[in-house]
Amino acid sequence: MEILGGLVLAIVFTAGLVDLIRVFRFWLLKPLCYPPIVVQLLLENEEECEYQLRAAVERIRWMGAPSTLRVQCINPGQNPQIQAVIHRFAARYRFIEE
Repeated sequence: MEILGGLVLAIVFTAGLVDLIRVFRFWLLKPLCYPPIVVQLLLENEEECEYQLRAAVERIRWMGAPSTLRVQCINPGQNPQIQAVIHRFAARYRFIEE
């Protein structure tokens, strides 16, 4: 019975040691700084631009990423209505760039 208990104890100890080494290796190899995440939105349709911006903001909140987040809004037609929506969102959320 003592041999069986010793064998179970050795297996549990080995599994714990392997897991400890895995966690330590992961901690050693993690990046020191996280690269910035940049989301580019191509806003061509003035009816859907506010919806696209709201969706991007909600996804960024949902991700909860530890790195720097930026949303770059691209307005290829230089539409003034789209520019007004972008400006309103940029004033509210600091990670949105015009």
